[in-house]
Amino acid sequence: MQESLALFTTAFIVLFVLTGLGNGSTYKMIPGIFQAKAVAKGLSGEEAAAYGRRLSGAAMGLIGAVGALGGLGINLAFRQSFLSVGSGTGAFVGFLAFYALCFAVTWAVYLHRPAAAAEASVPAKEEKFRLSYAEV
Repeated sequence: MQESLALFTTAFIVLFVLTGLGNGSTYKMIPGIFQAKAVAKGLSGEEAAAYGRRLSGAAMGLIGAVGALGGLGINLAFRQSFLSVGSGTGAFVGFLAFYALCFAVTWAVYLHRPAAAAEASVPAKEEKFRLSYAEV
C-alpha cells in the first residue's frame, strides 16, 4: 500500500465533516423530539414548551458529556489500527460503518414515514401527533 499524506488528510477532513454533521443534526433533533413527546402527552402551549426545554436540556448535557469521549475514542481506534495492521484504514472503515449505522437508526426511528400511514387520508383533527412527523 502506497503512503499518501494527501489521501490521509482528505479522509481525516471528511471524517470530521461527517462527525460535525451528525453532531449538529443530533442537537437539532433533540428539542423537536421532546416537544413532540410533550404534545403526545396532552400538554400544550407554554406547559409543553417548558417540558420540552427541561428534558432536552438534560439530554443535551448527557449527550455532550458522552460526546466528549469521542476524541479519546478516535485516538484509541487509530492507535489500535496502526498497532494491529500498520495502517489507519481499519479505523476509517470502522468509523464509516458506525456512521452508516447511526444514519440508518435515525432514519428508521425518527424520519421514516410508513407507506400505509402516508397513503391514509386522515383528517387533520383526527391525526395523532407522532415523532416521525415532528418538524425537526
